[in-house]
Amino acid sequence: MEFLLLMRKRIFLALVVCVTIFFSGSVFSDDYMNEAKQYISEGKHKSAIIQLKNLLKEDPKNAQARLLLGQSYLEIGSINQADKEINKAYQLNNANEDILLAYTQLLLMKRKFEQVNNILNKTFSDPEKEYQRQIQKANALLGLNQLADAKEIFLTLTEQQDDVQAFVGLAKIAIMEKEMDDANLLLDKALKTVPGNPEALKIKAKIEVLNKNYTNALNIYNDLINKQEDMLLLYIERAKIKQQLEDFDGAERDVQKILAKVKTGIVRCSLT
Repeated sequence: MEFLLLMRKRIFLALVVCVTIFFSGSVFSDDYMNEAKQYISEGKHKSAIIQLKNLLKEDPKNAQARLLLGQSYLEIGSINQADKEINKAYQLNNANEDILLAYTQLLLMKRKFEQVNNILNKTFSDPEKEYQRQIQKANALLGLNQLADAKEIFLTLTEQQDDVQAFVGLAKIAIMEKEMDDANLLLDKALKTVPGNPEALKIKAKIEVLNKNYTNALNIYNDLINKQEDMLLLYIERAKIKQQLEDFDGAERDVQKILAKVKTGIVRCSLT
């Protein structure tokens, strides 16, 4: 009888320990997630990464944490790490619309347009996510040179509201169709909607280069670099312009900055 009582006590204590460990782990995970989200909202992405890594030690199959970790890596310019984490999130839960959009955004950055077009073939339930799906779908069609289909999506979005991404997309199509005046008008609309929009300004600079207005293009890239110092492609484009202006020393300085950023891993990408 005493033996049975002793065994029951041991089993009870073991259950208490297991339940305590289970719930304490859950509490810690929630704390890590809440703190990470707070850091992200404050733009402190390196701190968010630390908390998300702590969470994933406790719960390695947490798809939401993988997504946020990947997005935080993107914010600090660690493209390879971002790719790795967002791919893991996609493998864990490819039905989640946030994860799906982050995954296809990466595919767009890698110019895998056909894959994006095939994945984004179903309407999303959430209106904001459906909007992002249509923007990505249109950009994929643009990359596939299916201009009419891309244009139809962008035009539909602009009919609903003044939309900077749709205006930028239509401007890209206008450039491909050699309608530079139309492209400039669309970019002006984009910049009126969101003043200082980097994508619109980069395309403006490209039009200036096509028109051989190199000084105007240089001024735009100078402003962009002042706001986005870690954007590698901006230095590449500015170095090209400086060569056209025969500022070879300035071009060389930009090349040295590019090499320094590659060595330190502080590299960000752009879709344009």
